[in-house]
Amino acid sequence: MPSQFSLIPFTFVENMIIRRFFIPIILTLLLLPFGAYSLDLDSLKTARQNVLPGSQEELLIVKDMMRYYIHQEQNDSAILYGLEAENLARQLKNAEELADVYTYLGIMYQYRGRYQKANDYSFKALSIKDSLQLGPISLAESHGNLAVCFQELKQFDKAIEHSLLALDYFKEGGDSNRAAMRFYQIGGLLYEFGLYDSAKVYYDLALDWYTALGHESYIAIYPTYVGLIYLKQNKLRAAEAEFLKSLNSYPPDGRQRFKVFIYVNLAVVNLVMGAERDSIGRRELYRAIEYAKQSYSLAEELDFLHQMRKANEVFYKAYDALGESEQAIHYAKAFIDLNDSLYNIEQQKVITELQTKYESGKQEAQIEFLSQTNQQQEELARTQELIIYILSGAGLLIISFGMNSYRLYRQKNRSLQELEKSNAVISQQNEEREILLKEIHHRVKNNLQVISSLLDLQSSAISDPKALIAVEDGQSRVKAMALIHQKLYQNEDLSLIDIKDFILKLIEQNGAMQEKQAQCEYDLPEGQLMMDIDTAVPLGLILNELVTNAYKYGQDNEGELHLIIRLIPRDDHYYLEFCDGGNGLPEGMDWEKSRSLGLRLIKRLSRQLYGRVAYEYRDGACFKIEFKNTDQRREIA
Repeated sequence: MPSQFSLIPFTFVENMIIRRFFIPIILTLLLLPFGAYSLDLDSLKTARQNVLPGSQEELLIVKDMMRYYIHQEQNDSAILYGLEAENLARQLKNAEELADVYTYLGIMYQYRGRYQKANDYSFKALSIKDSLQLGPISLAESHGNLAVCFQELKQFDKAIEHSLLALDYFKEGGDSNRAAMRFYQIGGLLYEFGLYDSAKVYYDLALDWYTALGHESYIAIYPTYVGLIYLKQNKLRAAEAEFLKSLNSYPPDGRQRFKVFIYVNLAVVNLVMGAERDSIGRRELYRAIEYAKQSYSLAEELDFLHQMRKANEVFYKAYDALGESEQAIHYAKAFIDLNDSLYNIEQQKVITELQTKYESGKQEAQIEFLSQTNQQQEELARTQELIIYILSGAGLLIISFGMNSYRLYRQKNRSLQELEKSNAVISQQNEEREILLKEIHHRVKNNLQVISSLLDLQSSAISDPKALIAVEDGQSRVKAMALIHQKLYQNEDLSLIDIKDFILKLIEQNGAMQEKQAQCEYDLPEGQLMMDIDTAVPLGLILNELVTNAYKYGQDNEGELHLIIRLIPRDDHYYLEFCDGGNGLPEGMDWEKSRSLGLRLIKRLSRQLYGRVAYEYRDGACFKIEFKNTDQRREIA
């Protein structure tokens, strides 16, 4: 059985290189106009203590604190001060400063990978800039930010539209640096469309501009863009040559993160070449390992966890292709550990962001409270004046009635507003919980797939046929559970999956493992048949055992596998029938007392579903299972 680690599809190259190389360069260049930052944080904190709270001076200092954290690459702190600056700018009704803050927040959310939220801020900034006519450079920045986010959201037509607008505005404003970067970005978008010749035209334009400007770092990355085109065209040697040009011409004082990406490109292209050449590709595989070592070492210095993880991925795939199982397992475990570390970091970022939102909301509530207090004081003063002028009893009665009515009206409106705010908060919390739950199911599925791959890798070193069958059966069960979690996070309702679609995918998955697809006859209800995870997991494992058993023993005399699968909902239970065309169980065998792990699992999992199992021979083995879903089981309990 070939190892799964040694099969490297081209999408692996795209995901490892394009997404991890092109976007970080663009985001880095977007920050070029911010320039070098000389103030230190202590000076800014001291200056803030000496200015009037809520003043224009405090707003400028808070913006400086935000920019300080941007240049320290501490994005969470930068966003926190950005939200505080947003509140101050709104309070001061300073539209130009508000547009500037929105621009910064859009870029920070790009770094956080929250592209839709980044677009929201960029569109807000663009709207204000248009109304104030702030000039071409300011407009170009917002269009450029939108282009990057639309590219990440895979809305390439909108990304090209905003990139071209940004290019025109940067040219009009005389900003050659960022105009040149637009050429690189538009080339990348055309690359995404598969228009490689057109992409190279824009890459060449970027090279011409950067050559005129004398920017060595961005001249040096030009061959990498060309190499990516060669990779897409499967010209691996040509791609390697271009990546080496980038490495050899890269200036010593250039940004080291770019150099990490160049090493990763070289590692991956050698990994692909080595894997494609089987036994004669060992030299390329060892080169891939050496480049991955360079990438890992530099990424470790920069605390660049994503690229450390990518380096470990190259290590274990290369060592697996070389047949060095111990090294492959070692680096596969390191890859999993880094995955877990990155997941924990992302969780901490979510918590920090929620805290940021809470602090921002608390400040807004304080401002609203002060505003309402001022309004109430003004209202009271007017009422007192009115009482002085109107001295008649009838007038006092009318005023009293009016005040009571007005107070009730305000209370009602305030209650409605508070209810709407509470509903909005609850809706947002539900959305965030749903995102976290999807991420959990996704992580569980990924970890189960890695476990399956480790079992597959381990099986290559097992010579005992019985042990090998046991490992392969375990791998099949792990894949069945991974498929359930995959269906859960792909579904809109995270608590339910379509069991019909799961059955079809399970049959297809087992066929791929056995390298032979079964001929199936289905009798399933029309439309979707939704079941929750408490029913789907045991039912999925039962089906997996039946399918696995059918592949082992259910083939006819010509080696073909014919399956009949029926799933029928009834009044108070479900009826499942699974038949194959083989010889069935041995005559005289009491299957209910069998010590077979597969049959024992089927019986126990059926009991877990409050069901029962029956077997009969009908031109093949035929299992009939009656079971109940979660709601039906709760009625009995």
